[in-house]
Amino acid sequence: MLLPLAGLSEWKDLLGTVAELRHTHRQLSEQNANLLRSVAQSEDTNLQLTLEIAELKAKLGSAQRAAVRARSLLEELDEARRALKESQEKWAQAQARVCTLTKENENSKAHIKLIEDANEKLSQERTCAEGRVGKLMRMNAEIREELDETLVLLAEKDNSISKKTTFINELKISHMDNLRIIEGMQLELMRLQENSQQELLRFDRCAAGRQSSLTGHHPTPSKPISAV
Repeated sequence: MLLPLAGLSEWKDLLGTVAELRHTHRQLSEQNANLLRSVAQSEDTNLQLTLEIAELKAKLGSAQRAAVRARSLLEELDEARRALKESQEKWAQAQARVCTLTKENENSKAHIKLIEDANEKLSQERTCAEGRVGKLMRMNAEIREELDETLVLLAEKDNSISKKTTFINELKISHMDNLRIIEGMQLELMRLQENSQQELLRFDRCAAGRQSSLTGHHPTPSKPISAV
């Protein structure tokens, strides 16, 4: 997995800092070596000058007639002492510089250790993040699979509901048709009942007229049959 942009930038900065510290450490090591060589040369010079001073002192004790030479040697001795003093000062400065560089080197090592620790921590965090991402991807796949199954089930239910709705509409239409047929049959039945009552009334009148003609009495009207 790739790190976020902020983590990648921090990673690049850390690598740049480590490279810069290593370059500085290499330069400081070279300067330290040069200073050590200068100190060694100064010590050699100091030893040589000490030997020359001893030789000059021996000559001064036995060669008073060489006063000019002695004065010249004294001047050279003073100059050598000045050079020695300068060398000693340079050596002291070099020693102080070596101490400073040693401390800076230790600080650089400590800084590098901190950077390495931070790098290790970032690597561990990256591993944990990759694990979490993998887990989330598996969960996403499972959820997507469940969603697909749910969509299929919903589609099947929608299809079933559509079929049931169509069947209910057909039943409603059939029910309305049956109601119209029943209403028509009821009207026809009422019409038939009215016709039957009228036929019965006519039949009763006819029967009563025949009976009265035979007996000479007036017919008694029959009661009408009530409709069912």
